[in-house]
Amino acid sequence: MFKKPFSFDGRIRRTEFGISFIICYIAHICLVGLMDLNGYIFCIPFFFFFFAQAAKRSHDMDKSGWFTLIPLYNPFFLLFIEGTIGANKYGKDPKYRITDILFRNSSDLLTTITVSLKQKNPIIRTENIDKKYLLSEDGKILLKWLDTQVTAIDMQADPDLRNVTTIGRDAFYNCNKLSNIIFTGQLTTIQKAAFEDCEKLQHLSFPSQVNFIGEFLFGRNCIETINIESEIPPRLEGNFSYNDEKLQAIYVTTSDISLYRNNESWKKYAHLIRIKKH
Repeated sequence: MFKKPFSFDGRIRRTEFGISFIICYIAHICLVGLMDLNGYIFCIPFFFFFFAQAAKRSHDMDKSGWFTLIPLYNPFFLLFIEGTIGANKYGKDPKYRITDILFRNSSDLLTTITVSLKQKNPIIRTENIDKKYLLSEDGKILLKWLDTQVTAIDMQADPDLRNVTTIGRDAFYNCNKLSNIIFTGQLTTIQKAAFEDCEKLQHLSFPSQVNFIGEFLFGRNCIETINIESEIPPRLEGNFSYNDEKLQAIYVTTSDISLYRNNESWKKYAHLIRIKKH
């Protein structure tokens, strides 16, 4: 909130907006109470400050900042409506959640951690404090990569990672030095925003067994080239990122390129799809 108080970019929580509202209200009472021109002039910075915070609170609800000009929406909706969970097109989730605390630093983990989640979510377990990642209990899902300073990963070279079939949502979030990753040949599913904020990553190659790719896989930082080894197009849930301008080519291993170009979920990228040369 106070890092860039006059910026209209990004997101803030309801609590931060509420504090901003109180600050501006008190300033308004004090300054306008002077009842002269100087009082109104001094109100101008607070006016811009308040609308900047209102725009960021609107972004947290995945709405345009222009909505803040609508009476009742600002401030009542902004004060009482919950924001979206996870990253959206306006930026990262400003609210610290239990997963952020759990995964921020592997050195804070106990020797054994077990977290039971509701419904279909798996049990999280790590048996070694030195592990750089967390797997589901059956070892099939990579839930979180803990070492955010990693630069390269070879899943095939690790006996535990070799059996992974699914990369979980936000699994590599904020691994901003990661530039190369080799997936396991068993991989079938990559969930939403798995590579959010992996700023150094420029190329990925998906193995032939991959049949599902989650939306906004790269968040706001799209990579330049993608290789897909599957003859049949995997299901693409949505856009690769919030901004796909950096994406230059998608190379596919198929005898019939129309299978990709005419596929409903790949039509947006049809002009970038090319047959991979061997």
